[in-house]
Amino acid sequence: MALETFTHAFLVTKIGAVPLDVSISQKHQFPSKITQNPVEDGTTFADHQVLLPFMLEIDGRVSDAPISITEAITGKFGMQDAYRELVRMQKAREPFTVVTGLNVYQNMMIEDLMIPRTASDGQSMRFTAVLREIQIVGKDVPTNRDLVAEDIRHTALPISNNGFVSRLLS
Repeated sequence: MALETFTHAFLVTKIGAVPLDVSISQKHQFPSKITQNPVEDGTTFADHQVLLPFMLEIDGRVSDAPISITEAITGKFGMQDAYRELVRMQKAREPFTVVTGLNVYQNMMIEDLMIPRTASDGQSMRFTAVLREIQIVGKDVPTNRDLVAEDIRHTALPISNNGFVSRLLS
């Protein structure tokens, strides 16, 4: 069994490269918007649902004292390492993977990161990370700009004679 497979079997929560000692709470949010359209008599009807990007809020803790089997196998990822990596991940603005006990989420980014510190925290860091799914559009899918350009191309007058007007003699 590969080390990567073995560590994933015991890993409860991981944000990018940061394994958590404990995930205190998680909020998995699947937002959507139902479109509404008014009709002549003033009532509205709903005819479509738009799925919005998935969101995840994790309250977690990382300490300098290893408490999981993952740390014993892979080495310690301490409080300061976790702090630096979480801040780096947000600044890098690159998508990463989040592993939870419910699912593995691809293309996530840190939208908000809060790291409160009190005297009772000692050699541990508690934090709240608000993560949002990034919906990546492939190169074969037209962008809004492409669609507007296509619309303009169909409605614009055709270019002919490079701007010269020919006169017919009668």
